[in-house]
Amino acid sequence: MRVGQRRHHLPGKHAGGSSGSNYPSFYLMTKRNSIAFRSPTLGLQANVVQDFRSYLDQWMHFQIDVRWTEDATGYYRVRTKLPGQSSHQFALEYTQVQTWHPANPTDHGYLKWGLYRPGQTLEGGDVPTRVIYHDQLRILDLNNSRGTSGDKQSRERTHD
Repeated sequence: MRVGQRRHHLPGKHAGGSSGSNYPSFYLMTKRNSIAFRSPTLGLQANVVQDFRSYLDQWMHFQIDVRWTEDATGYYRVRTKLPGQSSHQFALEYTQVQTWHPANPTDHGYLKWGLYRPGQTLEGGDVPTRVIYHDQLRILDLNNSRGTSGDKQSRERTHD
């Protein structure tokens, strides 16, 4: 991900649509000059990049591993690879959490990513133009081992 301006969200697994009462299970967001991981249904939030200003117009890599559970056996693990780093570095971990949350009752979920500007207006002084680039997005089903039958595309999807 490359950040060109501020205040964007990269949502995680959603449930039930966009009726206003459903919240993403997690997302990355900019907050002032930092990038934070947030889980609104669990009330969790922490910075994963303290100050992104020196990385503007450069690629920043984020890896988020999630164990989706309906009980408190799930986890979120976040790693970052910032410009100049050769590998992903541990950023934060939440364990023993319910990642599929009853605040969003549904029988399925979905992933989406983008640049979102909820509740922002030019009259309110918000920046009129924001830019974010996405590249090499991968969604892996970690419950499928590489040795099982089934095509690779069902286990790994890459979007450029």
